[in-house]
Amino acid sequence: MSGLEVLLLVGVAYGIGRIRQWQKNRDAIKTAEGLKHIVDAMRHQGKGGKE
Repeated sequence: MSGLEVLLLVGVAYGIGRIRQWQKNRDAIKTAEGLKHIVDAMRHQGKGGKE
């Protein structure tokens, strides 16, 4: 039974690690999208000011 418990523990730890990695990637994607919106807004503002 202890071998099965160890296997279960490793599986749970792996699952938690995958979820945490996915969460970090999702946060990085949100940050990148936010920066893209800011850069686009600055570009549009700059074009509007020149015209």
